[in-house]
Amino acid sequence: MINWQLIETAPKDGTDIIVYDGYDVWKAWYNDTDKDWYPSLTDELWVKPTSYNPLYHEPTHWLPISDLLQPLGHL
Repeated sequence: MINWQLIETAPKDGTDIIVYDGYDVWKAWYNDTDKDWYPSLTDELWVKPTSYNPLYHEPTHWLPISDLLQPLGHL
């Protein structure tokens, strides 16, 4: 079972997380400089491209990426 958390509790230190914006699910990170969420378009942890557009819709919920790596149990 996936336990989505309210976006207000999400880390805002540049950590990649999974976010839900009411329409889509994204791997994203928060840019504290411009106070906006950006899609994570690379797996290289040292690269945080801000030349891309921020997410169009403000995320409402989040979960750690590690939660997706847990067994889902019986479906």
